[in-house]
Amino acid sequence: MSGFDPVQLAARLAAFASAPRCWIAFSGGLDSSVLLSAAAAIRTQLPGALHAVHIDHGLHPDSGLWAARCESRCEALAIPLLIRRLNLQPPPGASIEAVARAARYRAFVDLLGPGDLLLTAHNRDDQAETLLLALLRGSGVQGLAAMPFAAPLGAGHLLRPLLDVTRDALAVYARAQGLDWSEDPSNGETALDRNYLRHRILPLLRERWPAVSTVLSRSAGHCAEAAQLSERLAAETLVGLRGERPGTLDIPALSRLDRSLQKATLRLWIRQAGFAAPDARHLDRILDETLPARADANPLVAWPGCEMRRYRNDLFLLAPLPCPPSPATEIQWSVGDAIATLEL
Repeated sequence: MSGFDPVQLAARLAAFASAPRCWIAFSGGLDSSVLLSAAAAIRTQLPGALHAVHIDHGLHPDSGLWAARCESRCEALAIPLLIRRLNLQPPPGASIEAVARAARYRAFVDLLGPGDLLLTAHNRDDQAETLLLALLRGSGVQGLAAMPFAAPLGAGHLLRPLLDVTRDALAVYARAQGLDWSEDPSNGETALDRNYLRHRILPLLRERWPAVSTVLSRSAGHCAEAAQLSERLAAETLVGLRGERPGTLDIPALSRLDRSLQKATLRLWIRQAGFAAPDARHLDRILDETLPARADANPLVAWPGCEMRRYRNDLFLLAPLPCPPSPATEIQWSVGDAIATLEL
């Protein structure tokens, strides 16, 4: 939908009619203000009861003021609002964007009950920016698929019903409805990658190709279809690769596959186990070092939050083992205290 009409929003949510609650992720910015206003206008047509949630990351001095404005807006619309305050303290050198996003989605996962919906206000321009970022990071088709309309999230589902709407169309709707919204000053900081694309790169592209956001979103859709086909084939292949021990893969069977199918199958297996997929370098190490290693070898490929090891003909996926204490470490223990043991 090139323009925006709340009736179209209701149509996009029709497939989730059995949801008990419909949560709006309400930041107080332009996009989420439009989504909240539109949801309120069609609340009788929404799946489940309408609620809103505001995440206060605690990263800006005015964040409490933004939360208060969200509370006032929800009160005016008679929408129950839950405010989650995170008070984040990103470690030195960490990406503030990444830390905030990860914490925000953890809060959403904790919030959603079985079958609940979380609606976010990501739009077509957000989708174009996400695709460009994925291209610049060298992502595969999973990353280039950018943001799907629907995805599982905790016990419920994450929905992005505005992905076909441009940011300009949302602004037109907001002005027509007399909405006001908060502006996060960090949205103008071009030191952040997404903002650099939004304020410096995409305006130049639009001068030459006015429909660039639409075209990039279409490409993301093509990548999503390719990713779905790849994942379906990987899922079918994974069924025949189970190792002798629970949760493992059979290395000889995996080694007989085409390399591209090996990668797709490993990525799916890793994601299904609840770990973040490795980057291309670590995935190549798995194929080039772990699979061809001797059966009595003990190769290890590790990336943040995960370790992959081989034991005989089985491939193991594990959370990182704790580092052993140094010889100088002093451990307090009294006779009679229980000692935890690790079975290998």
